[in-house]
Amino acid sequence: MNAPEPLQTAADNPPGFWRDLRQRFHLNSDKADDRQIDETIRAGVSLSGSNLWALICAILLASIGLNVNSASAIIGAMLISPLMGPIVGAGYGIAIYDFALVRKSLKNLAIASLVSLLASGMYFFVSPLGEAQSELLARTSPTLWDVLIALAGGVVGVIGATRKDKGNVIPGVAIATALMPPLCTAGFGLAHGNWSFMLGALYLFSINSVFIAFATLTMLSLMLPRESRQADQRTQYQVRRSVTGIVALTAIPSIFLAYDLVSKEVFQQRARQFIAAEIQPEQAVIAERRIQPEQRSISLKLVGQWQTESMIRNWQKKLADYQLQDTRLDITQAGQRPLDLASLRQAVMNDPALVQRQNEKDVLIQRLQQQLSQQQTQQQQQRQLYAALADEIRAQYPQVSTVRISRFSDSEKTDNKDSGAPPELITMIDSTQALSRDEQQRLQRWLAVRLQHPALHILVRHGSNSSYLPPAS
Repeated sequence: MNAPEPLQTAADNPPGFWRDLRQRFHLNSDKADDRQIDETIRAGVSLSGSNLWALICAILLASIGLNVNSASAIIGAMLISPLMGPIVGAGYGIAIYDFALVRKSLKNLAIASLVSLLASGMYFFVSPLGEAQSELLARTSPTLWDVLIALAGGVVGVIGATRKDKGNVIPGVAIATALMPPLCTAGFGLAHGNWSFMLGALYLFSINSVFIAFATLTMLSLMLPRESRQADQRTQYQVRRSVTGIVALTAIPSIFLAYDLVSKEVFQQRARQFIAAEIQPEQAVIAERRIQPEQRSISLKLVGQWQTESMIRNWQKKLADYQLQDTRLDITQAGQRPLDLASLRQAVMNDPALVQRQNEKDVLIQRLQQQLSQQQTQQQQQRQLYAALADEIRAQYPQVSTVRISRFSDSEKTDNKDSGAPPELITMIDSTQALSRDEQQRLQRWLAVRLQHPALHILVRHGSNSSYLPPAS
């Protein structure tokens, strides 16, 4: 009699969806042989032969690329740099508890890092280009996002390294998790005594190294068979505790740096929204703007019509609407500041020493206002007269296109403006056909009579040619 077949549970036969999903994420289908993986990773740890030559060329390429801001040279250095090998070797050694491999990997990584730091420092010390370019600046302030990039790059890197067909995964990982550029950036800081540059770049290199190794350790622990990862409980506990401590100590500063970066970006975004929505000066433009999150200040330079103090105070009050309450708004204005008669009168009225002379002040202010009104009336009449004369000139000389009459600007005349002589005038004429000398003189005499002004200059422009007629002596 046959024995009854055991009952099959849902765990033994997972639903089709979950079975298909597990098969899609399974990593053993195209995985290389464990022995081949071991040989490949151990070969990458070595710092001799082709790896050493690749290191030298990568240092030179990265240093030059950072110095001249060449992205292509920097990418080339990322691709040929052999620094990934010792880092992956360290993660692999920890995963299989091969501490001899871990020591060898860390030793070669330390040697390569020190050589890269010193060699790039020597290059930047002798280079005549000492300005920090954008490619350098981008590698001095690592954040939590760099941790995530290193983790993702490390995961896909170890997956690619354990495949039969490596494909184009490894070059992509080399570019994403840049190792050589941060070391050369630290060399720049060393050469120029810029310790913040050096420490920031070394921290970025540490993030990339630690989290690539951590991703390698994690993925290989999942992919390799248990018999290749044998160790006693005490050793396993010590390794887990050490790895956890190193990962935490490396990641924690990046969290604070990421918070600082986000705070700065939020401040800049709010400041830009405030400027776009609220700072709309009348007949003026914003020539320069500077947003400084560290000082929590917004500095604007306005060119054009002078903005009143009340308008600037209103802008300052509007900062609270954009959660910028503790922000300083600095407005610098370039232009001619108009005479504020109301403010001037208020200042005079509030002067205790002049209270007894109130009537005199009122008379003075009234006289000034009358003079200003008369001057404005005269200017309006003068503009109307000039416009009428221009129409008459065009009627007499059809070839004349435009006529402009204005005060003659001359430094010597300006120096003698208090001599009592009337200001000289100049008539500028644009003509489609040249005016003869007789026509110019006749026009000058006619204008002198109409304007009752003998000191009259004539400037006639015909295309690229021009002729000048001084006042008649």
